[in-house]
Amino acid sequence: MTKKQIFKIILIALIAGAAGGIIFDRLLIPQLGKVRGFGWLTKLAVNAPIVITRTEEVVLNEGANFIELAKKATNSTVSFYGKNLNYLGNGVILSSDGLVFTSKTVVGNLDEVLVQLVDGAVFEGVVRALDPKSDVAVVTVDAHNLAVMPFAEAAKMSAGQKILTVGQSNREFVRDFAVGSITRGVGNNKGLHQVFFSETLLDAFETDADLNHGFAGSPILNLEGRLVGMHADGAAKIVVAENMQTALSSYLSSGKIMRPYLGLRYIELSKASALLRGFDQQALLVVGTDNKSPADKAGLLPSDLIFEIDGEKFNGKTFEQILNSHAIGPMKVKTLRGEQDLEITINLEATK
Repeated sequence: MTKKQIFKIILIALIAGAAGGIIFDRLLIPQLGKVRGFGWLTKLAVNAPIVITRTEEVVLNEGANFIELAKKATNSTVSFYGKNLNYLGNGVILSSDGLVFTSKTVVGNLDEVLVQLVDGAVFEGVVRALDPKSDVAVVTVDAHNLAVMPFAEAAKMSAGQKILTVGQSNREFVRDFAVGSITRGVGNNKGLHQVFFSETLLDAFETDADLNHGFAGSPILNLEGRLVGMHADGAAKIVVAENMQTALSSYLSSGKIMRPYLGLRYIELSKASALLRGFDQQALLVVGTDNKSPADKAGLLPSDLIFEIDGEKFNGKTFEQILNSHAIGPMKVKTLRGEQDLEITINLEATK
């Protein structure tokens, strides 16, 4: 008999022995122990559970590694201090050469602030611009090779999805940490009769994360490590990524944040709410216009129903997203006025 044959016999015997032992211990002994006179057999049974060990890493929380995500967020987050070293809040780095977004609540009326990076390095920061429609403030520092966080679409975030953020820091590479779930998405953040004003940005999602003042100005990430918003203040107000991106584009092209001025008050109708009013698609119900505003000059009237902009339907986008990504200048809208379809050209002006 060869060594190979002997090895096969031993291996088969071991497997058969192990299987037989398990069957005998787990199945036969317990059953025989129930027979009169054989109760003593139950003392031989092993009641410990069978343990299977696994060497692969198990990552919970929708497949995300929160430790790595927190590190990524921390690397792209800065802290702001006043001249007397009072903590003001945080900011998110949006360019590798020192452009930072924060909240107007954080910088207040200050023109200059102290900015501290993740490694403890301190720079003088200059407040360069304020958003006329949202809580965004732009601060720059003379720094290079900074970690930048990529954007994601907040409008695609759904209720139940996880988000995370980092907050106040008192030592290098460490920040407060908060995680929560989206409780209401951007597209569902409208009431059936809620009147909106085109000069205020209100698109936002809601979350159950505990966002106190220590998180003001902090980035909010999805589980892919992408920026979906910024915590604006201690009241858990959130600026969504879409509005941050349009502000960033405007600042990079003009050195300030310019938004299109329309002067319109309206009710946003999703397809579902439009159907309740007898209309078969997403639309905008005009409530009123500011005197001498572009909307007023174009002749929009209360009860006009706007259903198309520049030849495109809303397709799930909010009017706020469409308007604030639009260039200054002419915007063509199709409206339903009574039974009449109209095409109206509105000349958007720059906010002052």
